[in-house]
Amino acid sequence: MNARDILFYGNRTLLNSMERVPPNERNTGGLIGWWSAREAMAHLAIFEAGLVQILESFLGGPFPELLSNMDSSKNDQLVAQKEGKSFDDLLQEYHDAHARVMELIEKISPEKLREVGTIPWYGDEYSLDDFIVYTFYGHKREHAARFEAFGDLLEGKI
Repeated sequence: MNARDILFYGNRTLLNSMERVPPNERNTGGLIGWWSAREAMAHLAIFEAGLVQILESFLGGPFPELLSNMDSSKNDQLVAQKEGKSFDDLLQEYHDAHARVMELIEKISPEKLREVGTIPWYGDEYSLDDFIVYTFYGHKREHAARFEAFGDLLEGKI
């Protein structure tokens, strides 16, 4: 598996789909699940910051504090903490975190990325590569589909 490519393509897919949501519709609530595009971007920025912490922990940093907040029961609560930020501010947070992710992933060897048992908080049978695919690539694809569906709705396709 190539974690760098997975992260690159997950990001590209997400950003391309986001373009389907015009700026004047990014605060419209309830059209991407129950969130607006701005709220979805807050959620994505939080998750990307969480991945930064996870990767830093593989490089000798502390245990990722955001990890305990990355279960779905806390999503609305975490997004609410970003209430005062604009879509563009949140997009910049996401971009900054993603740039850091791409720096950090280069510092972790392919052998370490695929080593099973290095993320016991996720499951002893999984590697960091597995976590990146399932939790980050899959997550971005899920939100990309919602942005695409919103774009289709605006264009009268659904």
